[in-house]
Amino acid sequence: MPRGEKKNLRVPLDPHLHERLVAQAQRVRAPVTTVAREAIEAWTAEQERRAQHEAIQAYAEAMAGSGADLDEALEAAAARECLDATS
Repeated sequence: MPRGEKKNLRVPLDPHLHERLVAQAQRVRAPVTTVAREAIEAWTAEQERRAQHEAIQAYAEAMAGSGADLDEALEAAAARECLDATS
């Protein structure tokens, strides 16, 4: 999205949640819209991180034991290195 261009979103909130949002905005001395935008950005980033983790995990599970899996010598060397680092 070009810099400065914004899209508006109307989000009906439960009155209690709205009060909490306003209170936090007042606490940090920021506009309610800024606090809401930052919360949405943080939530979206977390969802993207989780999706990436799940995709990597699914790939690792699918490839376990296949030719794409780590070879045993490399895996053993990594395990030894981890054990040596904690000793």
